[in-house]
Amino acid sequence: MVSGRHWVDTGWYVDPPTARDLFAVIGAIGGLTSRVSLAWRGLSSIDFDLTSSLQRRFPWADEDEIRGREKDVLDRAREWGLGFGAPGWSTDLQLLADLQHFGTSTRLIDVTSNPMTALWFACQPPSRQLNVSASGVLIALNVDGWERYGRRRPASSRAALNDPLGWELNEALASNDPFVVESILPNDRLRAQEGYFVSSTVPAQSSQRGPFSSLRISYSRLPIGVLGQKLLGDNNPLSGWRERLPFVAVKVRSHLKHRVLTRLEASYRRVPSVLFPDFSGFRDFSDVATPRGSFKETLGSDR
Repeated sequence: MVSGRHWVDTGWYVDPPTARDLFAVIGAIGGLTSRVSLAWRGLSSIDFDLTSSLQRRFPWADEDEIRGREKDVLDRAREWGLGFGAPGWSTDLQLLADLQHFGTSTRLIDVTSNPMTALWFACQPPSRQLNVSASGVLIALNVDGWERYGRRRPASSRAALNDPLGWELNEALASNDPFVVESILPNDRLRAQEGYFVSSTVPAQSSQRGPFSSLRISYSRLPIGVLGQKLLGDNNPLSGWRERLPFVAVKVRSHLKHRVLTRLEASYRRVPSVLFPDFSGFRDFSDVATPRGSFKETLGSDR
């Protein structure tokens, strides 16, 4: 099997051969057209799909099962005392965003408005336990026109009045279209990474999902290789194009990762202390911290 074949076959795929070409492609994507609003995501292996953490745990689950598990998590989280602060109770969607950010599996997918942040994640090595390509992939997802949630004032509709905590998530899922979720009170890490989330109802198993296991992304396939030729060699990349740009997947070759990380540190300050400015970031990335594992793991030890 060709590495990253599921991305290659879409046609919306570029394979820059050098670090210089990689940064040039990112700049070209960002300057394509005013009809594009980009959400960036970096995956450490090009063999990975763009999949939510909840769907990775239950890869064959349909929307009904995912929704059921989601409701269970929300109910237990509120029983735990989560989701309440100075403004009052968070909506289900806001609570999902907080749960996702602190490591609980949800349907939400982390993205960023900063391509250099996403590139940093794409340059990380994949887990040695996985038999996947060491080359990463940088995904630029066009979210222009997607509905945005998380910062809205409470609606005055009957549904909102009857279900003030669930109305926002219910409304977001009702259309089956993908949507954006923003945090009204982003924490330090979310601000540092310029992060937010995207999501949708789960695509039907029988549909032609391509590499999108958790998002209903509509696109027409391009002939393989055309996009790369235009972005790397055409002075007017959109000349003659009628397709609305759905996404671009940019391969980050494994042998370029170290060089790119060096440039990201020197020119953009994309380093762990900036991207993870909190206690858990120090625990995970500092060369002097000694992680002690999860609390569950320490219960059986002498601590």
